[in-house]
Formats: sequence, C-alpha cells, structure tokens
Amino acid sequence: MSDKITVLKEVTYPVQGTTKLRLYDEDFDQSGTDLEFFGNISAAPLGLLRIRKVHVVCEPDEYFKNGFEYDEYKVDVFQAKNEAILEAYEHGQYYPKAVKKRYGLNCETASFVCETKFGSDKFSTGADGYYANLTQMKQYYGMILHFSFADDMFTFEELEGRFLCLWAKRKAVVA
Repeated sequence: MSDKITVLKEVTYPVQGTTKLRLYDEDFDQSGTDLEFFGNISAAPLGLLRIRKVHVVCEPDEYFKNGFEYDEYKVDVFQAKNEAILEAYEHGQYYPKAVKKRYGLNCETASFVCETKFGSDKFSTGADGYYANLTQMKQYYGMILHFSFADDMFTFEELEGRFLCLWAKRKAVVA
C-alpha cells in the first residue's frame, strides 16, 4: 500500500541557479557526514522552484490501525544547464549515472540554515530530524533538492517569499 497525496496548492517559478549552496544545523556540528552540505553546484545556471501544500492520507498498517492523515509543504529546487533537464527533474526523471552524491540533510537543534549566492535564511522545523534530501549531480547536471515542512510551522506565502530570496526569479525571455 502507498500513501495518497493530494496537491492542495502549487506554484512554480523559473529561478536563477546558485553556485554556492550550504545546508547545515549551525548549532550542532555534523562535519564529515552526509547530514549537511557545503559545496558548489557548478555549470547549472537555470533553476526551477516549486512550492506545494499537500494532503497526505496514510493507509492503515500494523502500527496505525486506522491510518492517519496530515498536511505538509513540499519545496523543490531543481537546477541544470538547460530547460530539458529541468523538465525531466520536475517529473522525477534523471540519469542515475549523472548522480555525484546524495545527502539526507538533518538538524539536531530543530533548525537549519540555507545559504545560496543570493542570501541566507534560518528555518525552524519544530523538531529534530531530516528536513531535506539533496541529489548532487555531476557538472552541468545541477541538483535536485527536496524540502519537507510541517504545515503548522509556516504559511504558504511565507515559504514562497523566503525561498524566492534564496533563489532569485529569472527574468522573462522575450522572443
């Protein structure tokens, strides 16, 4: 059985790719682990930011006899060298041989910092644990970054504003 996910609200923005990316818990040293990321995303100037509020219904299992349901925010950032690769990432597709490394990003003090070349922000998660997954791709293939946030910690508009400060909108191209 699998969870049923319904998208309640969604926006997608073309954004500029960042070259600098830092994701870490500033109050708990996790150096040398795959629980934080300090690095560069090279040769991937195009980005796509997608913010969704979703409703999740979990089927009954041996632990939750009646199942359960909840709302959460999903924030995805995709970066690549061209629009075709961005579109593939947006639909959950990529070449496995293009993957450089995967990170399960974790905080131990119920907050984490996200820094890009455009800005920095500290997010309070409400609890310790994993808050994001990063798939760092090889050069030119960029990254796939997925965040999850409890719906009682933020509003949709707040997350939208904060992430647009971290990944700047791309200007429209006139043909």
